[in-house]
Amino acid sequence: MRGKVFLLMTETRGEPVVIVKAHPEGARALRDQHEDIMPGHYLDKVHWISVGPGRGVTKRLVDDLVQGSYDLASDRRKPSA
Repeated sequence: MRGKVFLLMTETRGEPVVIVKAHPEGARALRDQHEDIMPGHYLDKVHWISVGPGRGVTKRLVDDLVQGSYDLASDRRKPSA
């Protein structure tokens, strides 16, 4: 996937942070549900979220967010269920 960014990693206060693309509605819902999911650091606050370690932030959630971000950046659409 040349020329497209779907994931950034950084640290905040010594803790790892993953920054991923997300649909605006989904990003808003995630921020409402998890205090450790915030608007994207360094990027568009509507389409990017920053995910830090915290209660409810599981490996599965991060894996799903990374896959969703990849799909958005590569313009791959998952079929509706």
